[in-house]
Amino acid sequence: MTDAMRSLQRWLPSAVQFVSITVDPKRDTPEVLSRYAATNGAIQSRWRFLTGEQTAIEHLVKEGFRLSYAPGGDPKEPITHSVRFLLVDQQ
Repeated sequence: MTDAMRSLQRWLPSAVQFVSITVDPKRDTPEVLSRYAATNGAIQSRWRFLTGEQTAIEHLVKEGFRLSYAPGGDPKEPITHSVRFLLVDQQ
């Protein structure tokens, strides 16, 4: 997903903004996400990496975005989640 987002940020017009929301906030602290963004070529002015409370993220993913999300996976990837991208407009 990161490779695709990196490509899209270079291909799409600069008015398009990107947001990645962690599904593992215990592991993905703001500091970890900042390093991840830098390591993976995120253009800071266009691509934001967000975290929050686990229950709020789960609610947003499942109820707001209507995507799959399930805790309890492999220890290396403890949360199974959708690999779909969403396009959200101003409305």
